[in-house]
Amino acid sequence: MNHFKSYLTACLLAVAAALIVVCSLPKEYAAQVKVANEYVTYDMKVGLQDIASWMNYKTNTISSIEDMNTYCQILSTTSFAEKMAQVTVPAYSMSYADYLREHHRRPWWEGKKEVEELILDNIQYNLSQKYSTLTIQVTDQDPVVAAQMADSVRVKLHEEIARQKKAIAQNEMEHSYAQRAESKEHYEKAREAYETFADTHQDISSKSELAKAEYLEDEKQKAYDVFSKASIQYYRDKALYRQEPLFFSLLQRATVPLSPTSPSVMGYLLAFLVIAVVITKWWIMGKEAMPGSMHFRFADSFSPWMITIAVWVGLLFLFQFQKDVLYPLGSRFYTCLALWLPIFVASSIITFITLPHPNAPVRSAGSRPVEANLFVFNILYAVSIVITPLYLFQIMKFVMMFDMENLLYNIRMFAVYGDTSYGILNYSLVINQTLLLVALWLYPRIPRWQLITVFFANILSCFAIMEKGGILLMCLSTMFVLFEKGYIKIRTIAIVGVVIVVFFFFMNLARTDQSDTEEMDMTFIDFFAIYVLSPPVAFERVMRDLSTQFGSHTFEVVYVLLNKFGMGHFEINSKLQEFVWVPLPTNVYTIFQPFYQDFGYKGVAFFAFIYGTVSGWVYRMFRNGSAMGRCLYTYFIYILIMQFYQENIMLSLVFFIQLLFFLFLMTQNRISLTLRPTSTRPKPDTQEILATEPKP
Repeated sequence: MNHFKSYLTACLLAVAAALIVVCSLPKEYAAQVKVANEYVTYDMKVGLQDIASWMNYKTNTISSIEDMNTYCQILSTTSFAEKMAQVTVPAYSMSYADYLREHHRRPWWEGKKEVEELILDNIQYNLSQKYSTLTIQVTDQDPVVAAQMADSVRVKLHEEIARQKKAIAQNEMEHSYAQRAESKEHYEKAREAYETFADTHQDISSKSELAKAEYLEDEKQKAYDVFSKASIQYYRDKALYRQEPLFFSLLQRATVPLSPTSPSVMGYLLAFLVIAVVITKWWIMGKEAMPGSMHFRFADSFSPWMITIAVWVGLLFLFQFQKDVLYPLGSRFYTCLALWLPIFVASSIITFITLPHPNAPVRSAGSRPVEANLFVFNILYAVSIVITPLYLFQIMKFVMMFDMENLLYNIRMFAVYGDTSYGILNYSLVINQTLLLVALWLYPRIPRWQLITVFFANILSCFAIMEKGGILLMCLSTMFVLFEKGYIKIRTIAIVGVVIVVFFFFMNLARTDQSDTEEMDMTFIDFFAIYVLSPPVAFERVMRDLSTQFGSHTFEVVYVLLNKFGMGHFEINSKLQEFVWVPLPTNVYTIFQPFYQDFGYKGVAFFAFIYGTVSGWVYRMFRNGSAMGRCLYTYFIYILIMQFYQENIMLSLVFFIQLLFFLFLMTQNRISLTLRPTSTRPKPDTQEILATEPKP
């Protein structure tokens, strides 16, 4: 209650600031159209046999999927925006450019933008490689204009594609016509040579003359075959040039939106309240900190700010040696990194400094023994020993019904796509990883054989789902604990890191389909590029989520639980993310992905603040010697190092909550079930009672 007024004042100011921002932002409405590739009109079976026609259809199907990426590139060009600027807005009887100049309302802090830039900001799209569908969304402050312009974008896109395809078809027709003329001339010469020889050699008797006649006849037939194929190709190209194909089918028409999509009042309120509460906490803790009690080292090797700086700087350094294996990094990644890095580092350092800390050197906390509840630890250890082999048995029983040659590949596919609802057996992974985090700090209080069996149980859990992340967690956690206890140094960690990367390379080959020659021919450079360097490049291909559902990717687990308990019907994203080509295939997009998809650059900045604050708080718990803090920060080492790869808390929130629960149980020295509060006052003895009694 001492600081109730401070928090109340901060919350009121946050609400006022959020309302000012929301009122300054104009309401925007979004209208969408959805299209899909029209494969049928891409192929004309003129002069093709059944097999050739089928092969041509398959080839054109693949190329048309790639064309969907071309459609997206067209939508983002300035020339397309210039064409859209000339479109008439029926609701206002003026061009789109004039409408934006006269009726478009801008926030007071937003600078002046050109019309083409405003149009590109209003047009958003989302491409599904899996279903070959393209969703086009147009936002505007007038819902009617949004719907009209969404249809106009679709029409203009079709016209632009038709114009380009027409030009390509004309070039191909002219090329095939030239080839037909050339082959016809060659055939005429061959036919004339053969007929001339046949007319002058009516009675052939010598072998040389017979051989020459056969040679000239073969040349004539070959020339005719080439001329025939060229003629067929010319008439096919001519027919393709004359047709008016549908480049995509319309799956969803644009309708007038009834409710605005932005600004999100609740989103701004929650964000401002969280920031206000955290900053107020920093201010209060900073005032209460004892002078001279601070022990802070910026260069602490495993602090969250040093890990984050090292990860991103190291990644940018490695990109200098990838030798054009991947596409170059773009402005979106650099913008997000410029937001993430300073906000994360500043918030983690401020949180670490302002939270209560003892009068002890910072480095001394890591070597002190952990006080954990051995009774709860042994109970969960016994549960793990029972359910881990049972879980592996259930998976192997199903997988071994298929080809044994691709056993590891089948296990991975079953873990991703199969039904693994095995009740309590599904908790084997989280229990084993929690046991590992606690056992590493407990040793040597627990026997060596028990620590070894915990490692073995974790290996079995990783094998059951063919997941490299669990193995990496084991390696990073072990090295971190050994470093904190003074057994190894940084150079040992670097050497082990190289060994881990090589091990993962061979593990990836082992779990690959043996019949997939392209995957089996993967070199170490390709593997390193895919799993280490490709996520930032793939992030450049991430598209904003066009769903009206708040935080569809960031809070995906929340929506899954709401659907499960019948509290609504929400859109759930696929568990397996879509692959993109960079040009190597990958489906991981760095820690920025869910935040950018849902909230744009604002989301990246806000969650950098949240991640930094939480990391600094857990690191302070660790340095203060808390058993829970030490075990939890050991897990955070894995999360912080893997931030270049993918997000591992919000997208796995249920798993993270389960891990916190089991960690809490194992790190409590006493778990009391007493419901009645007990008095802490000492009972008075007999002499004190007599002394206080009144005398007669």
